[in-house]
Amino acid sequence: EEEPVDSALIKQLEFNKYMVMAADEQCIQYVKSTNLPFTQDDLGFWYYKSIKTQADTLKKGQQVCLHIQVYELNDTLLADVKEVFSIGSGRLPSALNHTLLITCMGEEVQVVAPWYTAYGVEGTSVIKPYSNLLITLTVEQ
Repeated sequence: EEEPVDSALIKQLEFNKYMVMAADEQCIQYVKSTNLPFTQDDLGFWYYKSIKTQADTLKKGQQVCLHIQVYELNDTLLADVKEVFSIGSGRLPSALNHTLLITCMGEEVQVVAPWYTAYGVEGTSVIKPYSNLLITLTVEQ
Protein backbone atom coordinates (compact mmCIF):
# COMPACT_ATOMS: atom_id res chain seq x y z
CA GLU A 1 0.00 0.00 0.00
CA GLU A 2 1.32 3.45 -0.88
CA GLU A 3 2.26 5.96 1.80
CA PRO A 4 -0.10 8.95 1.85
CA VAL A 5 1.55 12.09 0.52
CA ASP A 6 1.90 14.84 3.11
CA SER A 7 0.84 17.81 1.00
CA ALA A 8 1.49 20.30 3.84
CA LEU A 9 5.08 19.05 4.13
CA ILE A 10 5.56 19.25 0.35
CA LYS A 11 4.19 22.81 0.34
CA GLN A 12 6.57 23.75 3.19
CA LEU A 13 9.57 22.25 1.36
CA GLU A 14 8.63 24.06 -1.87
CA PHE A 15 8.19 27.31 0.06
CA ASN A 16 11.58 26.94 1.77
CA LYS A 17 13.25 26.17 -1.57
CA TYR A 18 11.69 29.32 -3.03
CA MET A 19 12.77 31.34 0.04
CA VAL A 20 16.37 30.06 -0.30
CA MET A 21 16.50 31.17 -3.94
CA ALA A 22 14.98 34.56 -3.08
CA ALA A 23 17.44 34.99 -0.18
CA ASP A 24 20.45 34.17 -2.36
CA GLU A 25 19.27 36.65 -4.98
CA GLN A 26 18.72 39.42 -2.41
CA CYS A 27 22.13 38.81 -0.79
CA ILE A 28 23.92 38.80 -4.17
CA GLN A 29 22.27 42.11 -5.09
CA TYR A 30 23.27 43.59 -1.73
CA VAL A 31 26.89 42.40 -2.03
CA LYS A 32 27.13 43.83 -5.58
CA SER A 33 25.74 47.17 -4.38
CA THR A 34 28.53 47.58 -1.78
CA ASN A 35 31.40 47.33 -4.30
CA LEU A 36 33.41 45.62 -1.54
CA PRO A 37 35.43 42.44 -2.25
CA PHE A 38 33.12 39.99 -0.47
CA THR A 39 33.89 36.26 -0.64
CA GLN A 40 31.12 33.65 -0.75
CA ASP A 41 31.42 30.78 1.73
CA ASP A 42 30.37 27.21 0.82
CA LEU A 43 27.41 27.56 3.21
CA GLY A 44 25.98 30.42 1.12
CA PHE A 45 26.83 33.50 3.20
CA TRP A 46 29.27 36.24 2.15
CA TYR A 47 32.07 37.81 4.19
CA TYR A 48 34.56 40.65 3.93
CA LYS A 49 37.25 41.51 6.48
CA SER A 50 36.98 45.26 6.99
CA ILE A 51 39.72 45.26 9.63
CA LYS A 52 42.57 42.72 9.33
CA THR A 53 45.28 41.91 11.87
CA GLN A 54 48.32 39.63 11.97
CA ALA A 55 47.12 37.99 15.19
CA ASP A 56 46.49 34.26 15.63
CA THR A 57 43.36 32.75 14.12
CA LEU A 58 40.67 31.95 16.68
CA LYS A 59 40.46 28.35 17.88
CA LYS A 60 37.47 26.19 18.73
CA GLY A 61 36.71 26.46 22.46
CA GLN A 62 38.51 29.82 22.84
CA GLN A 63 36.64 32.47 24.86
CA VAL A 64 36.41 35.82 23.04
CA CYS A 65 34.56 39.07 23.51
CA LEU A 66 32.48 39.70 20.41
CA HIS A 67 30.78 42.88 19.35
CA ILE A 68 27.92 41.82 17.05
CA GLN A 69 25.76 44.33 15.21
CA VAL A 70 22.86 42.88 13.23
CA TYR A 71 21.26 44.94 10.47
CA GLU A 72 18.51 44.36 7.95
CA LEU A 73 19.82 44.78 4.40
CA ASN A 74 18.24 48.27 4.38
CA ASP A 75 20.68 49.29 7.18
CA THR A 76 18.10 49.17 10.01
CA LEU A 77 19.94 48.14 13.21
CA LEU A 78 18.15 45.20 14.90
CA ALA A 79 20.64 44.19 17.58
CA ASP A 80 23.88 45.46 19.08
CA VAL A 81 25.48 42.98 21.49
CA LYS A 82 28.82 42.77 23.28
CA GLU A 83 29.28 39.43 24.95
CA VAL A 84 31.84 36.73 25.68
CA PHE A 85 31.31 33.66 23.51
CA SER A 86 33.07 30.33 23.30
CA ILE A 87 34.13 29.67 19.69
CA GLY A 88 32.13 26.79 18.19
CA SER A 89 29.68 26.55 21.11
CA GLY A 90 26.73 26.64 18.71
CA ARG A 91 25.17 29.70 20.37
CA LEU A 92 25.65 31.74 17.20
CA PRO A 93 24.13 31.27 13.74
CA SER A 94 26.11 29.04 11.36
CA ALA A 95 27.33 32.01 9.28
CA LEU A 96 28.99 33.50 12.38
CA ASN A 97 30.32 30.18 13.72
CA HIS A 98 32.06 29.57 10.38
CA THR A 99 33.32 33.14 10.05
CA LEU A 100 34.92 33.03 13.51
CA LEU A 101 37.10 30.07 12.48
CA ILE A 102 38.80 32.24 9.80
CA THR A 103 38.97 35.38 11.96
CA CYS A 104 41.83 36.67 14.14
CA MET A 105 41.85 38.69 17.37
CA GLY A 106 41.07 42.35 16.70
CA GLU A 107 39.51 41.77 13.30
CA GLU A 108 36.18 43.05 12.03
CA VAL A 109 34.21 41.08 9.47
CA GLN A 110 31.11 42.11 7.52
CA VAL A 111 28.87 39.09 6.98
CA VAL A 112 25.94 39.09 4.55
CA ALA A 113 23.90 36.14 5.76
CA PRO A 114 20.85 34.69 4.02
CA TRP A 115 18.22 33.62 6.56
CA TYR A 116 19.17 29.92 6.35
CA THR A 117 22.68 30.72 7.72
CA ALA A 118 21.41 33.39 10.14
CA TYR A 119 18.36 33.05 12.41
CA GLY A 120 16.37 30.74 10.15
CA VAL A 121 12.63 30.16 9.99
CA GLU A 122 12.25 30.92 13.71
CA GLY A 123 14.01 34.28 14.01
CA THR A 124 14.46 35.75 17.50
CA SER A 125 12.57 38.24 19.67
CA VAL A 126 14.06 41.09 17.56
CA ILE A 127 14.82 39.37 14.23
CA LYS A 128 11.95 38.30 12.00
CA PRO A 129 11.84 34.77 10.55
CA TYR A 130 13.44 34.44 7.08
CA SER A 131 15.56 37.61 7.61
CA ASN A 132 18.56 38.14 5.34
CA LEU A 133 21.04 40.17 7.36
CA LEU A 134 24.21 42.21 7.38
CA ILE A 135 26.17 41.34 10.51
CA THR A 136 29.23 43.24 11.65
CA LEU A 137 31.35 40.94 13.79
CA THR A 138 34.26 42.43 15.75
CA VAL A 139 36.59 40.30 17.85
CA GLU A 140 37.65 42.63 20.65
CA GLN A 141 41.20 42.45 22.03
